[in-house]
Parts: sequence; structure tokens; C-alpha cells
Amino acid sequence: MTVKTEQTFDVGVQEIIVPLKAKQGEAMVRLVHVLRPASSSELKEYNRLQSETEIKRRKVKFKGSSLDAAEYLWNKTIRRIEGYSFNGKPLMEEENWQAMVPLMHKETAIREAFGEVYAESDEDDDQEGEREL
Repeated sequence: MTVKTEQTFDVGVQEIIVPLKAKQGEAMVRLVHVLRPASSSELKEYNRLQSETEIKRRKVKFKGSSLDAAEYLWNKTIRRIEGYSFNGKPLMEEENWQAMVPLMHKETAIREAFGEVYAESDEDDDQEGEREL
């Protein structure tokens, strides 16, 4: 099978730019999260936090949280944000700006930046050998 490639996946990228839109009142606000690629150890910890379990006396308790995991990875990889403000000034001017970004925005940025990678299947052959990632 020959796979058509118009673009390549650049593993040397230094920044991952994630554009987002958020509704505030009646307006749609454009936001940007700029992250660096995650290290292997950060991705392993991210996955561990999502699937953490605790076993006690024959009971299994799932403790993993996708929000906690996303916040961990976002805090590790964020470089800058655009489109956020606090009291009329850019949010990044605040000392603790990372803590002020809404958790759901962090989770969405992480999901977009470090999203799923899909394996090709036989069904893909019917769609001209390509699958959108």
C-alpha cells in the first residue's frame, strides 16, 4: 500500500500553537495557547495520572482524572498565552497567570496539542489511503 503524503510530521517542532475560541457573553473571543513539545517522562506521567487506580481489600478505586492530568501537562509545557486579560491588562503580566487560566481551556489545549494518533486500518484503503488525524 502506498500512502500519499502532502505534508510531513515534523518531530523537531519547537512550539505547538493551539488556537481556541471561547464565548464570553455574546462575543466569541480568540485565544491562543503556545506549548512546547512534552518530554517522554511528562507524557508517561500524564498517562499515569489519567488512569491511576488504587486497590484495597479487593476493591478497585479509580483515582485518575483527565482534568488533573491535563492541568499537569499544561503547567509543564505552556510557554505563553494570547487573548486573555485581567483588569484590562494582558493576563501574562500577572505573576500567577498560569493559575488564572480556566481549567477547561487548559484541558482543551492539551487535547488539541497532544491528541490522538490513529493506526491505519483496511477501511482506510477505501478512502484513498489517507486518514485525517
